[in-house]
Amino acid sequence: ILAGKRVELKPSESSFWRSFSGDQSPEDIETAMAAVMRMTRENVVAQIRDPMYAFSNRVRFINYGRCYLFAPFTMREFRKVDPEAACSHFNHSYCNPAEFTLCLTGNIEPDALMPLLEKYAASIPAPEAPRKRSVMDITPFPYRFPPRPVVEEVTVPMVSPIAQVQITLPVEMPRSRAREEAVWVLLCCRLLETRLMQLMRFKFGEVYTVSVSPFFGAVAPSADGIISGDIAVGFSCSPSNGKGLVQAALREICALQEEGPTEKDLSTVLTLERREHETQQEENSYWQELMVAGYQSRSFQDHGDLDLTYTQREEAREKVIGSATSETVKEALKRLMPFPATKRYTAITMVPRLPWALRLLLPLSSFAGSVNSRLRSRTGFMILAGASAITAIGVAVLRCTARRR
Repeated sequence: ILAGKRVELKPSESSFWRSFSGDQSPEDIETAMAAVMRMTRENVVAQIRDPMYAFSNRVRFINYGRCYLFAPFTMREFRKVDPEAACSHFNHSYCNPAEFTLCLTGNIEPDALMPLLEKYAASIPAPEAPRKRSVMDITPFPYRFPPRPVVEEVTVPMVSPIAQVQITLPVEMPRSRAREEAVWVLLCCRLLETRLMQLMRFKFGEVYTVSVSPFFGAVAPSADGIISGDIAVGFSCSPSNGKGLVQAALREICALQEEGPTEKDLSTVLTLERREHETQQEENSYWQELMVAGYQSRSFQDHGDLDLTYTQREEAREKVIGSATSETVKEALKRLMPFPATKRYTAITMVPRLPWALRLLLPLSSFAGSVNSRLRSRTGFMILAGASAITAIGVAVLRCTARRR
């Protein structure tokens, strides 16, 4: 595609971002755009082939009521992308500097920083009639967690015989108490992770690790009333143990809702929470995330005071941790999640399946062993070579057909 053209592309990948840059003559700019399109296409193809990418997409798609935001991206959709419309959307999204909020964290000298901001950020030309939009203008996504239990197996081509499981429980809280309830959610997640780790790793010995985490990324800041999110329990295991471990995890969650945590478990959870909070406060990334979350929060939009937003957050955290007992945690588990937990949940399991080419070769390998042991003759090896050649030709033809599609 670059033969005889003056085009140079420089793909780069850092810790958090992937980018393409380069230069070309004005006559070859179409070639450069085609090259970027081709490289982007290969990146999308690689994502679609990734088993964990397919699994996570399916999990979110089911958990959020088949909302279009979480629909799996396909090559058919990629081919429909209009480059001009995409560039126009990008330009429109970043054309108004009045909408920018710059959050800088670290050992920064304000006197040295301000001239740089004035030179590079404030010099961005504003549109003729800039309009500062409010978060209340944001349209919430139309999503809803499934009303009944959903259990599904996602079969993906894999060589490693490892299954990935995610159990998801819906979480609902009123906007008026969201600040305190969010702390209760974090404590419940840490408690569930501790108990499930003790059960599934140290007692059963069938998993290496268990993770429990909340997700509220689909909640619009303009949403009022009830806020909906979820708590995800994830672990990897042998494919033959997936169903049994799902039921064991659900039974343990129901037991915690019925009986509450022991004093020892609660003390461990609170100690870990305090130590982690102290450690996080020594890192710039914590304050960066806290600042960004504060600016994007509903409370900041209401009063515009970032210090007050931080104070309210810390007061809510100390209030919840100070009132955490076995009984209050038990009530939080019942209040925030479905009670019992088996009433409403999703359990999605990624089950490995050998790629079809390897599955096709398995009978041939068996046939080869039979030929080698019984015939041990030149004719037998010729038959084996012919069968292998036919298989290779079939694989090549199907790959070419798939690429053309």
